[in-house]
Amino acid sequence: MTNQEILQIAMEQSAIDAGCQAEDFRQKENKVILSQKHGRARKNFGKLPFFCSLISYGNNVIASVDARIADAVGSGPPGLKSPQGPKQLYKNLRMYSQVFHI
Repeated sequence: MTNQEILQIAMEQSAIDAGCQAEDFRQKENKVILSQKHGRARKNFGKLPFFCSLISYGNNVIASVDARIADAVGSGPPGLKSPQGPKQLYKNLRMYSQVFHI
């Protein structure tokens, strides 16, 4: 098995866990998605839905989040591409984590 094949399998499983598509990890734009339960998600990964889960393979950040923080995490409605860079996404999350006492 090559490194590319391993990376593709990891992205596919992360996509299931996050509720997005594996191709989303190869995009340049960040993406905010409402976290939902999924029957094929990893059982030992944590309870779904997530309050906030950030996944990145280097190109962007996929944020799988609770509806209460979706608008604050991204710059628009959940599921739409966010024009913000990773630094702004993390800044928004840090600010919101103080409100929700994460």
